[in-house]
Amino acid sequence: MTAGGPTATRPEKAAPHRIDVFAHSRNTGLLLVMLAVASNVYMGNVLGYAARFSSRESDGQLVIPGTHASYLYTAHLLTLLSFGAECVWRKWRNRGRRALDRTRHPLASERIEQLVSEMGLKRRPRLATAPWLGDQAFAGGLARFPLWRPYLAIGPGLLALGDRQDRTAYQVFSAIISHELAHLRNRDVFLLNIITGLRLNNAVITVFFICVLPLDSGITATGLFYGITALAVFALVVEVVCRELLRARESYADQRAAQHRPEELSLALRRATQAPTRSGRDRAAFLRTWWDWHPSPRTRLRHLLKPGDLLRFPALYLVIGGLLAGVSWVTTAAALSNAVGADPAENITLFVTAALVGAPLGAFAAAGLWRQERHSDGRLLRSMAVLLKNTVVLAVAVHLGSHLTPLGPYGKPHFELVFPATPVLPWSPPLHVLCCLALVGWPHVVAMLRRLARPAPRRTGALSRCLLVMVATLVGFSLFVLLPWVAGYGKVVLP
Repeated sequence: MTAGGPTATRPEKAAPHRIDVFAHSRNTGLLLVMLAVASNVYMGNVLGYAARFSSRESDGQLVIPGTHASYLYTAHLLTLLSFGAECVWRKWRNRGRRALDRTRHPLASERIEQLVSEMGLKRRPRLATAPWLGDQAFAGGLARFPLWRPYLAIGPGLLALGDRQDRTAYQVFSAIISHELAHLRNRDVFLLNIITGLRLNNAVITVFFICVLPLDSGITATGLFYGITALAVFALVVEVVCRELLRARESYADQRAAQHRPEELSLALRRATQAPTRSGRDRAAFLRTWWDWHPSPRTRLRHLLKPGDLLRFPALYLVIGGLLAGVSWVTTAAALSNAVGADPAENITLFVTAALVGAPLGAFAAAGLWRQERHSDGRLLRSMAVLLKNTVVLAVAVHLGSHLTPLGPYGKPHFELVFPATPVLPWSPPLHVLCCLALVGWPHVVAMLRRLARPAPRRTGALSRCLLVMVATLVGFSLFVLLPWVAGYGKVVLP
């Protein structure tokens, strides 16, 4: 967010924040759990494949000569080295940062302290300045870590703006600083470090798996091509998930800042939308804008004036959740098949899949669909149409996600191209469609009935949110166990 741009008139007030958008945070935490599960199962998959030490079909043969422990140590070492390189790059990027001299900027320092008090931060951040920031600012440090304190780095141009006495400069300065302080208040710095670790872990897994696949003497050129393509697409999916997570946190930082400074933030975003942009013919600029982790100022302004839009459950989120679930579904069966020789239809695979796929997917879908339907004003027929659309989207996404792994459910690489119409799931396609219908249907129907009985939604308390997530997790786990059992998979002994 920059301080430049034409001077705007007094902006309209942001919408009153009576809607509890922070109660759900756009499923950020639940989507992060699904991303962590998919990445770690992928890691177990590549290690089990490289050292198929108890697979029934491999008879103890190793893809790479040696012990399976060496693959584990190598993968973790590469991950640590990548994370260390990331930290070194951050240190180099922040070169020239020094503590803020409060005697040279007394008015700006006083205004920052006032904003820190308004935000209610328990740990006051250290103030720093960096010449390369110009008229921008950013928040850093590890939040809620006892050895490190969060900090707020401010550019010299923004400090000069904060030292001015006119009202417009004060409003823009307050908007930018309050937004960065809201990131600290929402603990987004800690989340950023987790996402960085997951991205690096995903990169290491992708490269390691690509190196391991050609060493299998039984794999064909077609299977190798399919495997590398599946790994590349999965890596791209992880990047899209990380982008959506960070974009959601930007919108919620605006919501937090608008609780204290709605007019200032609205003015700053309006000035950013009026700032001159590059030509639309510049494809590189378009790609940078689309891939940027910060939403456009126009989108942020729309969410600020209409915070109810954040309660909607976009189809992209349902696609992302389905893709991650499909990946975890197949890789869990493949990892167990390679590691302990378990069949994808056995009890152990059934319960592990229910815990790693059904439980997080059930909570993710239930929380998002509940809030959307609860705050909707659509009629019954329209709600049922949305229910059908969500079921189809989730089922197709899970099916496509099952193709984003170079191994099948039995831990063997594909020897030919697997087209999207070919089923890869360890269970039949009608069964997984039925699971998706049940996962999507029950929260949607319950929320719709509650909305018909009590049209005006109220703020959701912490106890209600926890209860919803716990019930949705239990339902998701149960569906992934009971439905396959009814269809004849596994030998589940019910009490």
